[in-house]
Amino acid sequence: MFWQHVWSTLVGTAAGFIFAIALFYLTERIKRKRDRAKILKGLRRELKFDLGLHESWLKGIEDARPQVAAGDQNIFVYLDYSRFLSIFIVQAVRDGILYDLLTDDELVGLDKAMRSCNPFAEQEFFAKLTQWKAGQINNAEMFKTFEFHKFGVTTSKKAIETVISRIAAAK
Repeated sequence: MFWQHVWSTLVGTAAGFIFAIALFYLTERIKRKRDRAKILKGLRRELKFDLGLHESWLKGIEDARPQVAAGDQNIFVYLDYSRFLSIFIVQAVRDGILYDLLTDDELVGLDKAMRSCNPFAEQEFFAKLTQWKAGQINNAEMFKTFEFHKFGVTTSKKAIETVISRIAAAK
């Protein structure tokens, strides 16, 4: 009778311990899955916003080219690179989500897109435009600036489109 009590207590305790561990891992897995879904949802929204910014920057560059060619100094284009959002991008990288979804080349492209959208590039573009308006640089130099920024924005836009398509496929 005594040993039966000992064994039943031991088996009950061990079963309870194993159940607690299994329950812990199950709840953690559900929590990680829910968190991943929230991050992916935020990432989709953020990348869609960033893609819209890139399209508006390309439009601004294309709209300004004929004005520079015509010598019209009433250009009001501002490439506000500092509006680029990367909150969920950083979170997705930190949590390893983007490492699971993207190749190394795609990660490098996204990193370049993030680094090219910085306040210094924004200020550089505005400074060149201001110099052109003041007659300090010629049209050819301004067109080089347009081409440089167009290349950077186009490259970044392609990287973002790639990430969006990979995330859409990961549903």
